[in-house]
Amino acid sequence: MSRDGLWVPKKFLLQWHLTERCDRRCTHCYQEEKSANVQEMAWPELLEVLARFKAMLAHWRRGNPSLPAQITVTGGEPYLREDFPRFLEHMAGERGCYSFAVLCNGSRIDPTTASHLARLQPLFVQVSVDGRPEQHDLVRGAGDFARVERAVIHLKKAGVKTIVSFTAHPGNAPDFSWVAGWAWRHGVDRLWADRLLPLGAASQWDRALFSPLETRTFFTTMRQARAAWYRRLWPRGDMALQRALQFLSGQGKPYRCHAGDCLLALLPDGTLLPCRRLPMPVGHVLDPCGLRHLYETHPLLRRLRHQESVPDACQRCCYARLCRGGLRCLAHAVTGDAFRRDPGCWLDLKA
Repeated sequence: MSRDGLWVPKKFLLQWHLTERCDRRCTHCYQEEKSANVQEMAWPELLEVLARFKAMLAHWRRGNPSLPAQITVTGGEPYLREDFPRFLEHMAGERGCYSFAVLCNGSRIDPTTASHLARLQPLFVQVSVDGRPEQHDLVRGAGDFARVERAVIHLKKAGVKTIVSFTAHPGNAPDFSWVAGWAWRHGVDRLWADRLLPLGAASQWDRALFSPLETRTFFTTMRQARAAWYRRLWPRGDMALQRALQFLSGQGKPYRCHAGDCLLALLPDGTLLPCRRLPMPVGHVLDPCGLRHLYETHPLLRRLRHQESVPDACQRCCYARLCRGGLRCLAHAVTGDAFRRDPGCWLDLKA
């Protein structure tokens, strides 16, 4: 929404990548090999970023006092930063201003870490499961499925809300229903999936992308797995169908990309992106002009959130202004243009 000629979001999420160091070598990682050596912000800089974030929220909340805000901290593997537990404690002390969540690979989640997280009460902790054990380990390394499973058990035993994400591609799509059953049995609070992008290591895959028909088939599989989840005798948790194009499978409201609108991503060196999966730098978080100035004035961010920013190929679609072209990061990864139509869309708009 607009105030004083500038855009104010209805909610806001900062996805903060504190490090790109990682103890896994996933074959579909978005990071480039050289990025693991990127300079990380030191502790005083982390606090300065939080101060700027809070100042931006305070300005926006003059017109919308209830504007919700969240910081999701991740990596790489965030627990490889020695000051990460301390940083979580700092954020927990500021929960009156924003909420926080943790995305990690689960390798450092033991009973002690899970208990520490339970005391801090993040919104959730998210780990990834990308198929049956053999399929998951093929992508994320031998023995990784067992590590993630132990992490989920520790988190749930400690009472921490636990989310599982599934990165879908043609090789693991048949495993999604199995993962849904596994997640339900472990009491996972939410399971969701999004499509793999041909970025970083995955750009070398021969079959990284779904065709439009395969996209529709996978989303149908998701819908069926969701129905099975809710038919179980003791329903618990949720299976979400709230990503680009998933509403076309017959469930959920139309979804549009929030990059540059309700979402910014922050890299370890302070570089700001509209989204981690849309690697188009828009400035530095410690720019003298300030975080709010970058958000409100950068041409790319303004275009991304413009309500009439719909790909030409989508103009005939009845969902055009609700969907705005689908997954912009996928369009950018495939075509180099974030404002092209989602390559996975199967709707025939030629007539």
